[in-house]
This record gives sequence, structure tokens and C-alpha cells, in this order.
Amino acid sequence: MFNVLLMMYSLRTWLLLLACCSTLIPAYTQHAQLEYLKKHPNVTWMASFEGQYSFNPTEAGPDRTILTKFYQDPSTPIEPNLRNYILVKLFLEAMEGNLPCYKDAELTQLLPVEQLRAMAIRTDTITTINPQTYESNTQVVQLEWNPADVHSLATHSVIYYDRSTTNYHTKVLAVSLLGLDNLGGNSVPAFWIKIDDTFPKKFSMHDANITWGGIVMTTQLTNLRTDYLKELKNTDNHELTQRLYEQALMSDKRVESSAGYGQGEWLDKLAVLETYRPVVDTIITYDPLTYEEMVHVRTDNIEPQSISEIRLVQEWYYDDKRKTLFQRLRALAPMVEVKDKGGSYVYKRPLHYIRYD
Repeated sequence: MFNVLLMMYSLRTWLLLLACCSTLIPAYTQHAQLEYLKKHPNVTWMASFEGQYSFNPTEAGPDRTILTKFYQDPSTPIEPNLRNYILVKLFLEAMEGNLPCYKDAELTQLLPVEQLRAMAIRTDTITTINPQTYESNTQVVQLEWNPADVHSLATHSVIYYDRSTTNYHTKVLAVSLLGLDNLGGNSVPAFWIKIDDTFPKKFSMHDANITWGGIVMTTQLTNLRTDYLKELKNTDNHELTQRLYEQALMSDKRVESSAGYGQGEWLDKLAVLETYRPVVDTIITYDPLTYEEMVHVRTDNIEPQSISEIRLVQEWYYDDKRKTLFQRLRALAPMVEVKDKGGSYVYKRPLHYIRYD
């Protein structure tokens, strides 16, 4: 287990020590799991997408995820907030050469650990002006990556449909640590880490090797945007939002109300159908001859094709022995717009949660 007190020492000294015990990483140029899914006959649809996860919303990064049921290795002294554990852990493992790193999210350009360590230390020239004498002063300063600056995780993932189980799945192919460039929420990936996201057949969260985990839900900032999906495979005229509509109404999938994952009520098929026909307004009029009261209910039917965002609910874990992240999809929630009485957009809410557990 890493001791984060290493961060108290000079990064240059630390990297020199690491260079003496570097671990060689094979030069993989393709992601084997991606190729396997492309060829698998039961995978009839697949698309890639980019994501961003902030496991610690109190830090500099924006609140990009909802993290619940969080736990981590209590013996790891990572401060100030324990939710930073996974971000610091991935940084230290990458710098030790225990994780394969690449220059790009598609994993086509391997980044040797020596180059990665060289990137961690750079020099810059800073010029200041004395306000009294107007004399300029130029200094050469040394800038070092600090794992404490990492505020969120960028991901390159795929979502795919398995016709044998009629389930959707997600798989993380690569991740990047954001914040090392010290640009706050506008950070850009400095390098990418290849992830072998294989969920164990026999899994227990109480396994001593599982040192971090939690249930993660995307927010309005990070929901899956259907127009941003890059389709990689489609052998059955698959359309994501239409298929979710059919699953919710006609399959044996359990559907939970919009109150929240694990907090809502189970919906029957009629109740699911009603979620696509929400009541917008109730208008009361009177017959001018009989003065009889008449109630008109106006609905705003939601078409599956109009849905452009989907919330992901996933379980994430880190296996310290395998040195990898892995996750599984627990639910998908189509997101719909909420408007005020004047018809103006206010926010988006989940229509319901289709469960895959």
C-alpha cells in the first residue's frame, strides 16, 4: 500500500528512485476487450462515449457525479478528503510504471514510463514588473505535478447491448487524471491510462483486494448525451432511446420510479406508460348554458426519439492486486425536460430507472 507521505518529498527525488525499479509495460496498440466485443455475435450494438467523474465535489472540480455508499481502504492515510483516494492511487501507480499509459484515449500511442516521469517536471519562465521602479525581473521556476491537484477523472468508455440477456453494459477503456495542468475545471488530459475493466465472476466487496468502491450516478453535467455517441457496431437497426422505451414497457426488466435509484417505487407497465404521458396542466371551464363545470387535463406526450440524455448508475471498484478499475451498469434513466407554466425550460429529471441488477 502506498503511503501518501511520499508527496511530502520532492517529486524529482521520488522519480529518480522510481527509475531504478521501473516496471516494463507491454506496448499494446489495441484494446483487446473492445475488439472482442466488436466480434461477439451477441453484442448487436455498441457505441463509445466520453465521461467525467468527480468523486470529491468539495474539491476544485465541478460536482459531476453523485457518489453514494462510498467506502475505501481505511488503512490508507490519504488526506484531506478520503474520497480522493482513487485519484491519488491511479497517479502513484502510473508514475511507478504499474499501469500502461498512452498519449491518446484510443490507446494507439504508448507512453513509456520514462517519458511520463519527464512530463511530471517542467520549467517555466516568469517575468514580473516592479511597481516602483518598473524594472522587470525574470525567474526560471520548476513546476511539478502534484497528485493533490487531481480533481476528477476523464473516461473513454463504451456502452453495448447483449441480445442474449437483453441487458445494456458499460465498459471503461481508458481514464485520464484531470487537474495536473492546474487549470481547474477546464483541465485537459495529460495522458491516458489503459483500463482492463473486467468484472470478476466471483465478486465480494469485502475482498481484501477491493480497496475502493461506490455507486456512481451521473448528473446533468455528465449524463450520457445520445448525440455524442460514436456508434461502433449496429447489426439490428438498434436505436437506444426506442429500445429503452420498449424495455420499460414490454420486457421483464424492473422499472423504478423517478424518486431515485434505490429509493423509488416499483412501477407496473401501466404506471411506466403514464410516465411518458405526464400531466402538464388542468384547465377548468364552465358550460355557458348549463354552468356545468368541465375539467380538461392537458398532457405533453414524451416521444422516445425526443430523449437526448440518459443518466448512468454504475458500481465502481478498484482492485489493488490486479491494479485496475472495474465497474458494472446497474440502471439507465432517460432524462426529460421540466418546464414552467410558461413553457420555459427549468431542468431535467429522470423519467424512471430501468434496472439491470
